[in-house]
Amino acid sequence: SLYVAAAYAPALLEYEWVLRRSPDNTRALYQVAVLRSWRNELDTAQVLLRRYIALEPRDLEGRVSYARVLSWAGQFDASVAQFDTVLAREADYRDAALGRAQSLGWAGRFAEADATYRRWIDAHPADTVAHIERARVLSWGGALDDALAIYQRFESNIDAAKGVARVLAWKGDLI
Repeated sequence: SLYVAAAYAPALLEYEWVLRRSPDNTRALYQVAVLRSWRNELDTAQVLLRRYIALEPRDLEGRVSYARVLSWAGQFDASVAQFDTVLAREADYRDAALGRAQSLGWAGRFAEADATYRRWIDAHPADTVAHIERARVLSWGGALDDALAIYQRFESNIDAAKGVARVLAWKGDLI
């Protein structure tokens, strides 16, 4: 209930209490790992998520969470490998596909990130978030006109509107 109410600090204390009494309680283990990652305790979160995956090897959500934490820690190759493991088991897993693309973008591998986004968008053209994230990666890679065109198609979305402003500023259009 604390977690659902966004009372994360007390929720963490409760989940840790459960985990001390029942070290193999996978629900508590997963929640502690996630909450630790949100506190930027990435090394601890990685250890906990590896343990979780060992206990629940079929749970793809745990592997996606682990991949995200690896990416946040700047371990992009390991992150992409985890996302690829998930996608090999479930090719249409949205969080894995978009997470993979985002990790590639953060790693500066813009062409690979764009290709990953395009594959997802080809199969899911109504996914506005994927389009906007693709535009972001295109802008990071210097394809400002392409990024701007995508952002402008979705300008009623606040993130797209911010993207338009960012790209226009990068192009020197400050008025």
